[in-house]
Order: sequence, then structure tokens, then C-alpha cells
Amino acid sequence: LFAYAEQRRYVPSGASPVVHRRPFKVARRERLRIPAAEFGRLLNAAGHPRDRIMVALGLFLFLRQSELKHLRVGDVNLDAGEVFVTVIKTKQTDRMPISAELDAELRSWLAFYSLNAGRALRPDDYLVPAKTPPLFTKGLSPQQNADAAKRNATLNPTRPVGQAERAVQRVLDRAGYDLRQDNGKSESEGMHTLRRSGARALFDQLVETGYDGAMRTVQSMLHH
Repeated sequence: LFAYAEQRRYVPSGASPVVHRRPFKVARRERLRIPAAEFGRLLNAAGHPRDRIMVALGLFLFLRQSELKHLRVGDVNLDAGEVFVTVIKTKQTDRMPISAELDAELRSWLAFYSLNAGRALRPDDYLVPAKTPPLFTKGLSPQQNADAAKRNATLNPTRPVGQAERAVQRVLDRAGYDLRQDNGKSESEGMHTLRRSGARALFDQLVETGYDGAMRTVQSMLHH
């Protein structure tokens, strides 16, 4: 307020009574981190194969939402065990390794995806596509139509998923993780929860062979 008043010369410069006061430090709260032992349970909580592959990509590749949305089918090379990732935040590209767990998830997803799309997948198709809900059916209630849309939605390979964050939050909620504070405010958990959890799980696995090497590997995969 005083900075605003000084800029408009409502008060003389330096008149703010709080100019030398420091604000109270806000205590850092512990963010949700899924233990590696619970990765399988979290994946199984996904209500749709598309939600499951989003969770898998977050846990095993530590992807941000922006990176996940830009992935194409042609970016995945299962024979070479690599995924070509565009890092939007830093405007870089990277070839990331496919773990055994992610390989199984990708193969299952691509088979379902092709069957749902009704055609062979093309390299420029989005790896995680948008859904096209069925038309509104007369005679059904709004809730019945909403349930039908969830069951019968088709995948649209030409458009990327719109709100990956919400899909991940649904899975976290279905798995029983508390996404709200005591006052009801959202904890803002989502893709970064998976990113944080996967990175820590990998670090814990690699640290037995050396702290510095484990840290460098995880930092590299996080693109830090």
C-alpha cells in the first residue's frame, strides 16, 4: 500500500513505517510423496487406461504436465527403450530411459489406445489424447448421461489431453490420499506429486551405489 502511495506521491518517499520490517517466515509444509511400495496401488486406482498412463509417465519419467501434453506416439521407441521428451520450461529436448515398469504400462496403453481409436496409431498422434464424449441421449438424466460419457468416451488422437492435473488428482483421491488441508483448502497436488515421488524413489534406489552419482542422475531426469 505504501509503495503504491509513494509511486503516486500521495506520501513522501521513505514514509512507509514498515520499510525496515521483515515479514514473518512461513513454515514449509511437508508435501505429499507417494512411497515406491505404493506405486502399484496408485496405478490400480486409475479409473481409465488414459489416467493410468498419465500416472505412470509421472512416476517413472517425472514429467511435468506441459511435457506430458506434448508427447507424441512417435516419441516412444520401445525397441530402443527411450522416450524423446520436449522440456517446455527450458526449451530443450532429452532422450529419457524407459524402465521395465514403464515399458509394460506403455505396451498395454498403446494396445488399448489403438483399439479405442479404431485404427493403427500414427507417429504424430498425441500419446495422451483428449476424450470425445458421446452425444447427449434423450430420456436419460444428466447424471446418467455423465456416467455414459465416462464409460463410452472415445479417444481423439489429434488433440492432447486438456487437464492432466485434474485426472491425476482424481486418481490420488480414489487411492485415498488427502488432497486438502484441515481448513478445506486444496493442497495443489497433482503431476508434481508424481514427479516428486518418482524422483525420490529413484534416488533411494541409486544412493546405495553413491550419493553424488544418485543425485546427478535424478537431477538430470528432472531437467534441473
